[in-house]
Amino acid sequence: MSEGADKDQKTEEASEKKQSDLREEGKVAQSHDVVSAAALVAACGALASTVSTLAVDISDVAMRALRLSDSHDIYAGMRASVGALRGMLPTLLAAALGAIVAGLAQTKGLFSLDLAMPKAERLDPTSRFMQMLPGKEMATEMGKSLLKIAAVSVVMYQIIDDSLPTLLVLGAEDARSGAATVGSIAVRALMWASACFCIIAAIDYGIALHKYNEEAKQTKHEQKEEHKQNEGNPAIKRKMRQRARELVQQARAGDLKSATVLVTNPTHFAIALRYDPEKDAVPMLVGKATDEQALKMRTQARGYRIPIVENRPLARALHKHGKVGKPIPADMYRAVAEIIAHVMRLRAGGR
Repeated sequence: MSEGADKDQKTEEASEKKQSDLREEGKVAQSHDVVSAAALVAACGALASTVSTLAVDISDVAMRALRLSDSHDIYAGMRASVGALRGMLPTLLAAALGAIVAGLAQTKGLFSLDLAMPKAERLDPTSRFMQMLPGKEMATEMGKSLLKIAAVSVVMYQIIDDSLPTLLVLGAEDARSGAATVGSIAVRALMWASACFCIIAAIDYGIALHKYNEEAKQTKHEQKEEHKQNEGNPAIKRKMRQRARELVQQARAGDLKSATVLVTNPTHFAIALRYDPEKDAVPMLVGKATDEQALKMRTQARGYRIPIVENRPLARALHKHGKVGKPIPADMYRAVAEIIAHVMRLRAGGR
């Protein structure tokens, strides 16, 4: 297989960045059947506790309508209808809540305005027409629809077959008792249908998750490019490290203008010392540098007319043990004092 073909093959699992980007675009693994199944299960749970009362209320409304009981008082009929509808409210709310929870569980709370914004590809009639043509997607959807119909048909047949003796004697019962019996049978049928829908939803979500993972996969080239973006271009990183070293060296060079003397190695180290009898109890180390920065400090020191004294052992020791902005180590007081005294004599002699 050619190198170009390998480059275009999506064989690598999606990285965290790729999954995050897809999520920002509103692309996550989700199944509408999961939402439907959750709504149906929640509705069945709520309906199971109110079915008897709800069935009686509905039967009363039906009987009032058939008997024309409210022909002279239309408001009474409306109140009875509203009462029956109010009894359905918990079931409707439970179904809505179940659908919302299922949706949030799948998307992990995703809310993307990108999905609501109009896009040219969504308005393109050609793409819509292509989706309507026979294909793998349509075959999958048709298969799921046929499976749902088959499941509901089997459940309804089994429930009616089991409940047939009860249904045959409903005529001997009063309307309210009959309505309650039919309601309980209907709830049982809905519960079995919900169980079937949950199985179908689990299968559908598995298909959706597999499809999402396959579409989210990356080529090796894409992962390499992503890694470069995350880690940065090597050449740029080298420049950044070099600049960082220069900034560190500059920070360590300190405030050279205030220095009294510059102690050197002569070229590898440069140590700037300050001693002002009115401010400093002991000499202070105000800057230090190595190599190129040390040479720059020497040049700057000449420009500021700061004396430069070569003392290799002292320069090495001060660079190793001294800290910028701090007094020099106590064991170096004598050597530094001799240098500062020498500088003071030079200054006094030059006046």
